[in-house]
Amino acid sequence: MASFKLIFFSLLFLCISEIQAQKHPVFYGGLEMYRHTSFENNGFIKLSVGTQIYQLKLFAPEIGFDYGGGALQERSVFDESVFVDNLSEGLLRQRFTFSVLTLNPKLKFGEEDAYFTFSPKYHIGRLNGEAAYLEYSGNNNRYISLKEGQESKINTSFWSFHWF
Repeated sequence: MASFKLIFFSLLFLCISEIQAQKHPVFYGGLEMYRHTSFENNGFIKLSVGTQIYQLKLFAPEIGFDYGGGALQERSVFDESVFVDNLSEGLLRQRFTFSVLTLNPKLKFGEEDAYFTFSPKYHIGRLNGEAAYLEYSGNNNRYISLKEGQESKINTSFWSFHWF
């Protein structure tokens, strides 16, 4: 069991770091995860980090970076001429990764304690997608032979607008 001193100093450190986090530059970070338990290998994860550089009256620009990826549901691929005893011809596996830089000229309206923010974020990034067609191999019911694969890379940029 943790000692009283360890718990006390941990809480003290958390309180001090919370107070220090309100000074500029303000740093933020986040982790998002999703997994659909009904499917195998179907989910994504996203890691976000960034900072509000400074604040002048109502102008508070931010810069951030998002990185993540995921996998889609595996799909069985069937051939038109398959036999009843061997229905599954192959397996299609797909996954993706992304990296995005966000630039946000955030505007704050109101007092220090309570304010509304308008955040027009500009996103610049790259999306990578991979797909692999695995061939059914032998009597051991395994998909081990790569028959065909494809990789795609797309540069992207877009705006998103948020009111808080």
